[in-house]
Amino acid sequence: MDATKELLRRLAASDERSIRDVLSGRCQQGDGLDRIARALVQLAAMLAVDAPTTSVRWAVDVASTAGVDDAALVRVLVSAASATGAAQTVASALRLALAVGVDLEVDGEQVRRQTARKVWEARGWATVACVYEERASDGSWKPAKLALLRFRRAQDAWKRQAALTLAGDDALALADAITGWRDLIDREPPR
Repeated sequence: MDATKELLRRLAASDERSIRDVLSGRCQQGDGLDRIARALVQLAAMLAVDAPTTSVRWAVDVASTAGVDDAALVRVLVSAASATGAAQTVASALRLALAVGVDLEVDGEQVRRQTARKVWEARGWATVACVYEERASDGSWKPAKLALLRFRRAQDAWKRQAALTLAGDDALALADAITGWRDLIDREPPR
């Protein structure tokens, strides 16, 4: 029996060691997928299992750092629709819309909007910054928030290492501090 079929047999038999290897990323069987395909499969899985928006956002960020655009993300949702059905597709579309920063409406009223997003990738690390606003119960917009996510590439997949959401004032204070540290960050180290 080849290694792929053997792995499938062990997983179907609930073999603890095989399950641990697959979940930890130590299993080599998924290495046949390139970064983009792997990211799209992860997103499809998140949508199919009704994962929360934060998990879908993680999958979107992983896909974005792999070079996937929003149109491809929507094609994943549409491709999965026939398998998941109408109710799951609508629920998944809502979470995907939030994750990619599409402004969200409920009963014709916009309740969340993304105002900025930036992704940096270098030397096996990726950082995602997103500014968004949410509508308050009185109809006004709450102050903007900044979400920062940090990922590390491991075995051709992205693993989230840290996530932080800052209120607008705290985000501005951080930006001011970083600006003040510019000379310290930019200077040559002593020899």
